Amino acid sequence: MVKLIKSERDYQETLARIDELIDAEEGTPEADELEVLATLAEIYEKTAFPIDLPDPVEAIKFRMDQMEMRQADLIPFIGSRSRVSDTALVFGNALVSGEAWVFENARVAGNAQVFDNAQVFGNARVSGTARVYGDALADEIRAENDREKQKDE
Repeated sequence: MVKLIKSERDYQETLARIDELIDAEEGTPEADELEVLATLAEIYEKTAFPIDLPDPVEAIKFRMDQMEMRQADLIPFIGSRSRVSDTALVFGNALVSGEAWVFENARVAGNAQVFDNAQVFGNARVSGTARVYGDALADEIRAENDREKQKDE
């Protein structure tokens, strides 16, 4: 008898029945039962044993390790070396150009720009419409252009 899986015991019984039916010929009542039980088991597994999505950076590092890749091997896919250094992230409409570097855990987002010989590193965050340029070094800072704060002052 096919029934919903509500407990670990129900799940184990379902798996045992699936094992019995695994070689059922297509088009038979046993094959239909196998298909229903497999679907029920899959639904139960998704709720009882959820798998969270990995951190994107860690997923990339894991895959790079599997493929024996270096950070430099990502340049053809991501862009300049500043975009593939350490766990730094450049996203949104942010721009890193020239000889600029973004590395370690730094983040550049929004419409921010890092250019010339500037370096953004450590846990620095550059966002909004902020610009870091020349020979500037940005480490452990938050460079933001918050127009609302400027208007209030």
